[in-house]
Amino acid sequence: MALLSKDAILSVDDRESVTVDVEEWGGSVVLRVPSAGQFDGWSSRHTNAEGRFAVTGTTRTELVAMCLVDADGNNMFSSKELEKLGNKSLAVIADLFIRCKELCGITEDDIEDTEKNS
Repeated sequence: MALLSKDAILSVDDRESVTVDVEEWGGSVVLRVPSAGQFDGWSSRHTNAEGRFAVTGTTRTELVAMCLVDADGNNMFSSKELEKLGNKSLAVIADLFIRCKELCGITEDDIEDTEKNS
C-alpha cells in the first residue's frame, strides 16, 4: 500500500451515511457518522463513571442532531436548536437514535439506560 500524505488523508470523504425513511415526518433524512471530534465531545458528556454511555437528558437528541445532515452534508441542527429537535416525537427520535448508534458502532453493551433504572 502507498504511504498517504496529510492532504490525501484529509481529502477522503470517509464518513458513511444512510438515508432513513421517517414516515411520521413525511419523508426521508440522511444520517451520517459524526466526525471523531464531534463524537469525542458527545461521549465525554454522556459517559458515566463505569465508562458506559448514560442515556439521560438530551443524550438521544444530541446524537441524532450530530448525525442529521442536509443534502450537502452539513449538520441540520446546531447545539442551540437541540430543544426544538427534542420537542419532536420520542418514538421518532428513539428510532433515529438506534440508527445513529449503529452508525457509530455503539452496542447495547456500551449503554446504561439510566432512565430505565431510575
